[in-house]
Amino acid sequence: AMVRQASPVLLVLEDGHWMDNSSWMLLGEVATGCPLASMHITARPDHIPALAHYAALNVSEEMVLGVLDNETSTRLLLSLAPDAEPGMVRRAVEQSSGHPLYLVELGHMLAK
Repeated sequence: AMVRQASPVLLVLEDGHWMDNSSWMLLGEVATGCPLASMHITARPDHIPALAHYAALNVSEEMVLGVLDNETSTRLLLSLAPDAEPGMVRRAVEQSSGHPLYLVELGHMLAK
């Protein structure tokens, strides 16, 4: 009740694919009980149970973010570790499979 009377709410949940059924049920209650809320949930697209729960919330928009291609991955790594050896950069790009967070962490490691 207090949330309904307050200013609009922004709810951000990361890694929705790790949420259990009880968490999704609670989120559904929040979504229906707080119509002014803007809700953003990140989840892996290949995790079907999370997507089924997400769809049940009657979300108006879904944005699927893919992995980075090799060229973009290489540019990201070199922006973080400009002096990295080309062979190490190539290997890091291959190991990351285009996952941005992993690339950033590898870039920080290569910069040391």
